[in-house]
Amino acid sequence: MKEKINRVHLIIDMHWDDLENKLSSFLDEDRDRPLYILSPFINTDYFQELMRNQREVHVITSWRKDHLLTGVSNINLYNIVKRNPSWKLYINDRLHAKVYCRNFDHLLMGSANLTKKALMDTTKSNHEVLVELECSEESSRKICGILQNSILMDDEIFEKYESWYNEQDKTKYVIDTGSVIEIDNKNMLFLVSQLPASTSPKRLWDLISGNVDPEGDWNESVAAQHDLDNLRLSIEDFSEYSEFRKHLAQMMLNQAFFNAFLSEITAEGMRFGYAKQWIQENCIDNPVPYRKELTRTVQNIFSWVCDLFSDDFKIMRPRHSQILFRIK
Repeated sequence: MKEKINRVHLIIDMHWDDLENKLSSFLDEDRDRPLYILSPFINTDYFQELMRNQREVHVITSWRKDHLLTGVSNINLYNIVKRNPSWKLYINDRLHAKVYCRNFDHLLMGSANLTKKALMDTTKSNHEVLVELECSEESSRKICGILQNSILMDDEIFEKYESWYNEQDKTKYVIDTGSVIEIDNKNMLFLVSQLPASTSPKRLWDLISGNVDPEGDWNESVAAQHDLDNLRLSIEDFSEYSEFRKHLAQMMLNQAFFNAFLSEITAEGMRFGYAKQWIQENCIDNPVPYRKELTRTVQNIFSWVCDLFSDDFKIMRPRHSQILFRIK
């Protein structure tokens, strides 16, 4: 007897026409919240026109040698971004995805670069498509991972690109698909996604070793997997919790973000509210200005600091508000 196969049919609206208006409508929503644009090719004048009302914009694009010399990428984009203090430009020559993401909440994705040829309906336009979706936790991690492995543009780095570009013969056929600057390590961006999602190192150990069942009301299993992926850990590498904890403490000390947070903790203590404020002001993927969403994040990091470094830090709870103290 043949086994019956149940199939779930998921219907998603795919937008093939009028993409410019679709993107414009998307951009008009929640314009005060961070916008993340992943587009290998960007028309600078068109970008400036579409983004004029956006408060905070993070642009990831490709400045591969052949892209710059053929004009599909333009180094003048940096000068436009630089005029806005809350805008940032990142270069990643491996980028091929086209994504327009609002605050890691919802996004447009598809084949369309941020160019008139891709988004406008003309006889010479490309055949492109965009789909609107909720931004899943996995998509958030992927976007943050690309940010973390991109070059954050500043004046010093831009001068290197500009000097290289000015030395090139623009009349020659371009065959070099390499990068002007090779990224050799992760940049120093501070991301909320780098912080622990599990409530404590011991709880993480108990979950991945099967000692306890995950709580389903807040996706605790997803939080545990996030921490394992973020720290590149495997349960098979450890035989007991003490070994796992020791290794975890060393890994956290090697993380720039975690070290920067520890340096803020004094003998007078770090108040819970200040920790929220510090993370909000220093992280690019935080849902500004919604600080209340950081409560669980701060609870987790306080717990991790005290569990991993119990000889150096402790928590006190005056009037039910946690304060994290440095003992030594």
